[in-house]
Amino acid sequence: MNSSVLIESKHDKYLPMVKNLAAACFMLMLQVYLIAPLLPAIGNEFHSTLISQAIPAFAIPYGLSALCSISLSNRVGRKVMLQWSVWLMTLGCFATASCHSISAFLVVRILAGIATGSILPLALVLIAECYPASARGTRMLIVVFSVALGITFAPVIGGYFNGMIGWRTMYIISGILSLIVYLRIVLSSFPLPLKIARKPENLSLVWQLSKKILTRGAGPYLYAFSFFGGMFHTGVFVWLSFYFTTHYHLGEQGIALVLLIFLFPGLLMVILMAAFSIKTSVKGTLLAGLILVAVCVALLWINVNLPLWLAYLFVLILSVGFNITQPLFIGITTTLHNGRMSNQAVGMGCGILFLGYGAGPMLFVFLVSLGDSPAIIFLALLGLLLSILSFKVWKEKLSTDKHITKRNFFTDNQGMAQRHT
Repeated sequence: MNSSVLIESKHDKYLPMVKNLAAACFMLMLQVYLIAPLLPAIGNEFHSTLISQAIPAFAIPYGLSALCSISLSNRVGRKVMLQWSVWLMTLGCFATASCHSISAFLVVRILAGIATGSILPLALVLIAECYPASARGTRMLIVVFSVALGITFAPVIGGYFNGMIGWRTMYIISGILSLIVYLRIVLSSFPLPLKIARKPENLSLVWQLSKKILTRGAGPYLYAFSFFGGMFHTGVFVWLSFYFTTHYHLGEQGIALVLLIFLFPGLLMVILMAAFSIKTSVKGTLLAGLILVAVCVALLWINVNLPLWLAYLFVLILSVGFNITQPLFIGITTTLHNGRMSNQAVGMGCGILFLGYGAGPMLFVFLVSLGDSPAIIFLALLGLLLSILSFKVWKEKLSTDKHITKRNFFTDNQGMAQRHT
């Protein structure tokens, strides 16, 4: 990491804000993914199979809320909206712990998704508004790392501690931690970029901006990749849980370990790119990653009686293949446009990604009910679609900037944004 950035951070008046944003994003992902390995146990407690919709019940309302979060924050203010979102996330954790029926549980999840939809988009937009182009990538990396940390360890925490303290206690603890984050945000005196003009936008203007973003350059391919990539990510959760429960009879802790194996490479990729500023061939990376995905899915399908350790290894390779395509896309929504369109693009990116997160479990719960083959075939087709969309994105980007074939998007994406605008 550039030493000048480290020196600058010592005098960074916005750094406390970034740390609070990162903490809020971590708690968001923690309470979303905490129940991933616990769905069978919670379903048994409520005597209902509707628990399979717990993740979609949160993710889809979250995605819809994120789509309009930036426009709404232009009216009420960034900090006010952030405070309310974190406060409602806190209440959502306590309300989840108090549920005693499946209907109450799903209603709370839906309301929590709506209430917290602005947290991640606001984190990215606030960093973009507070920092010059040369420093944004490094600060965004802090938020990206917190998101990856929450996604990676939430299922492990859920799987390993449910038997000790129960899922209700875990949500109470999450609520207490969220309350601490809320108090830090409220009591902190960090400055915000108050001089930035934010005119309230009517629905007509928001619709026009959204249409431009979705139909311009790499936009349609990028957002399609975000949606189907989110669907792949959470769909694999469902498929892995079904596969290892059916073929290896694993319990909560075993499924938590499988999910850790699948999720950990994503976290490791963030750390490696931050530490070593990895630059690589975009096309080569995407092709290698997606080939690994296809090969591992095929091997897991064909060899249903693999030794457990070998199945773990294939899941690890599958994860590496999928995750090395993801960091390349983390910062791209900030490079499509500038000004209002850039902020709207970020909100849309977060919203569409979470809509994919919600659609994945709904679809894969149906597919795995039909057996192994339909779900695995669809995974392979989804991987093929993602590879096509990936190359479409980069074809559009490369047509305007022939130098982005070797880039590090964590630290250099804003430089690219300046050239495109």
